[in-house]
Amino acid sequence: MNAWVARTGATPEPATLWSVLDELLAQASDETRLLVAGGRAGRLEAPGDARGRCLAELARRLFGERGPSVVEEG
Repeated sequence: MNAWVARTGATPEPATLWSVLDELLAQASDETRLLVAGGRAGRLEAPGDARGRCLAELARRLFGERGPSVVEEG
């Protein structure tokens, strides 16, 4: 968690949630897998629908100010 905070500028609470999501990836939903893949790749491309907008907002909070970029499609 501390490494994620240092790398991205995320606060400790979202960094903790990020760590849990990353560890439980095998049991995750499609959206969570997309979120984690985007975090690992350095860029999340979220769908332009309502679920995608929610995912993009969550990603911005989890990724922090210096973390992976978030792009909303459409």
